[in-house]
Amino acid sequence: MNTGSIIRDLPQQHPLAQEQGVWVPSLTRTDYSWGLFRCTLDLDEPIDQATLWWSGSQRCTLWLNGELLADGPPRSDRETWGYVSTALPPLKEGTHCFAVEVHHAGKHAGKGQIGGPAFWVSQTDHPQLAPWGSTHGNWRCLNDISRTVHIPANNLKAKGHRAVGKGQTFLADTYPWDWQQHDFDDSDWQQPQRIPEAHGNPWGNRSLGCHLVEHDMPAIPRTVAKWQRLWLNGSETASQTTWTISEPTRIICDVGAVCIGYPSLSWRKGSRCDISITACEAPIDNERNKVERSNPLAGNLPGLVDHIHIDKGIEHTRNWQPEWIRALRYLVIDIEPRGHALEFDLPRWQMATYPLQEQSQITLPDSPQRRWSQLIKVNRQTAASCAHETFFDCPAWEQAQFPGDARIQARHHYIVGNDDRLALKAMRDCAASMSPSGLLRSHWPSAFEQIIATYSLQWIGMLHDHYRHFNRPSAWSDLLPTARGIIAWFANRTRSDGLLGHIAEATFIDWAFTAGCPPQDPEGGSALLTALVAESATMLADLEQVGGYPELASRWQEQANTWKAGVQQCWDQDKNLYRDTLNGSSFSTHTQVQAVLANCIHADEGAELLQRAIADDTVQQPFTLYYRAHLAQAWRQCGQASKVVKLLDDWFQLLAIGISTWPENDSPQARSDCHAWGCMPESEIVHSLFGIEMEQPGWAAIRLQPHWDSLSANSRCELSLASGYFAFSYDEQDGSHKWRLSTPVKCKLWNGEILPPGDHSGVRS
Repeated sequence: MNTGSIIRDLPQQHPLAQEQGVWVPSLTRTDYSWGLFRCTLDLDEPIDQATLWWSGSQRCTLWLNGELLADGPPRSDRETWGYVSTALPPLKEGTHCFAVEVHHAGKHAGKGQIGGPAFWVSQTDHPQLAPWGSTHGNWRCLNDISRTVHIPANNLKAKGHRAVGKGQTFLADTYPWDWQQHDFDDSDWQQPQRIPEAHGNPWGNRSLGCHLVEHDMPAIPRTVAKWQRLWLNGSETASQTTWTISEPTRIICDVGAVCIGYPSLSWRKGSRCDISITACEAPIDNERNKVERSNPLAGNLPGLVDHIHIDKGIEHTRNWQPEWIRALRYLVIDIEPRGHALEFDLPRWQMATYPLQEQSQITLPDSPQRRWSQLIKVNRQTAASCAHETFFDCPAWEQAQFPGDARIQARHHYIVGNDDRLALKAMRDCAASMSPSGLLRSHWPSAFEQIIATYSLQWIGMLHDHYRHFNRPSAWSDLLPTARGIIAWFANRTRSDGLLGHIAEATFIDWAFTAGCPPQDPEGGSALLTALVAESATMLADLEQVGGYPELASRWQEQANTWKAGVQQCWDQDKNLYRDTLNGSSFSTHTQVQAVLANCIHADEGAELLQRAIADDTVQQPFTLYYRAHLAQAWRQCGQASKVVKLLDDWFQLLAIGISTWPENDSPQARSDCHAWGCMPESEIVHSLFGIEMEQPGWAAIRLQPHWDSLSANSRCELSLASGYFAFSYDEQDGSHKWRLSTPVKCKLWNGEILPPGDHSGVRS
């Protein structure tokens, strides 16, 4: 786990701060464009180590001597754009070529990519490498006209909102092949033009259209993965290295689950040929309904389409891959040769996900009803496919970072990898989206500016979760003013009876409600929303206390108490439940859940409250896997771990129908087949099944109360926590059930016994 700050301003004395951005002369900086930059350098003596600092907008790929060096910078806020620190490999004496491709998608970008005007800037820390500074005269550049936006001729689409950007058309014959090599002839290339705005202007004008900040994020590795199955012209086939194609051909490659990464195609010889590449999540029928997920021949295969056009054949191997990840289960390749036969290699698939080191190990014996190993595998696959340079909600549809989704994803990263880097970036990304009103945008970065008022409150929940897991206020204390603004926005909309007035912005809770938003009376009066903001204000009081502003904690707690008193007015004596609104007649389990989480009711009474709501068929029940995470938290807060373990059956039922990643909801027609807001199970296996809870923030003390009735013998849970390594095992030996415990801090057992740090064992009585 990194303990440093997630971002740092670029110091004025930093070498990169002394450089200027450059761009290709006459090439647009704001619309779809590809700029190629290269610089060769002769070294008189070897260099063992050096650092390169660089940035560009919107997307850069770097090569050193023809080998991929790095890509980025991470998607972020347009005003605080990232620069990257890349360690160069040892360089031998001789000629070296540094080559850069900068892509700006303009209006055709996915909504999660919002970088400002295009530029390239670089600098190194080694004097011999000074020519690799972006404004050195040795650089040459070219407008790459081989790539344009691809608009498919057909209109084959799955149902739902898709905003991941457009594919590309690649004109293979106009591409300057081998331009990354040092012996490439660039004599007809241009010299880059410096960005014309004044650099270092004392009035504070930003010459690049942004402030450069360092993002302390790991590089996204690319790992070659094998295809699980292949189809050639409708027949399943064994893997082979090369096909000779002289007639229309369809190749379908199945990676086995929805994944993110880079497809790579290689070919030679063919002339006058068109190749379409579709990244498909699932097959659909003619009514655009999803059909059998594991059979790509069962329907049409829609998705993001790229296109390659070849006029002239060539003996040398040519390669293509997109500039940005594709999300797919099936890679569909349609080849239409119109001239000489094409030699086409088996496509490669390079996985590209956030490098979460899976430090936790959970071992649970499988049974026909509960395949724990499969549950964990699918959970981790889902989480991985929704984590890249930001958290994603759904990789094939939006690639958007919502605080509501990201909060669940962050908890997964904390438990599985003891890693908070991507979570902290998400908190800062979303904080940068704050609107003048005080609320955050619903997802950020995003070219589509939308507000979901409740997700601003979930963002405060993200801060509080981080405090609980790591107890490191320095990581987020500078974000407290943003949290205050959010709570103040709601406080200004509070009625005299303590309930919230009408909230005009979207108030998404769960798709169980119309448009996902809970009922409100004409004048507001929502018990659910009021309880949610009461919980958030209590969290803010905690954060102020530990973040250095204890004098503000009482203010927010007093405000929380006002809201909780307002919620009590919605109590219905006949049903012994909270009404959704003061004057309404509808009831939902969601309102009861939020009343529990806000401590509007005692934990013992809360358990009965939840049970009554769930058993009543006139009460609206949770619909999404997302809201089941909140239900699980409420059950656990009431001391009902058994209910949470039972709740996991909803995920096991999905496994029973062949799910390989968690869908957006448990409907067969869920829009997205991969949605990370469902990746709750591992956190609850740890907290509810094994009963491992933090007794003090930062895991400075641990409470252990396993749910014995559901915990199988020969089970083990190993965790890497902020306080150190923790392990608990439950074994069956000689007819007795023995437990073992290794704890870095004191641990309170289920029977009240306090154990000091160290290794312990015993027999369950």
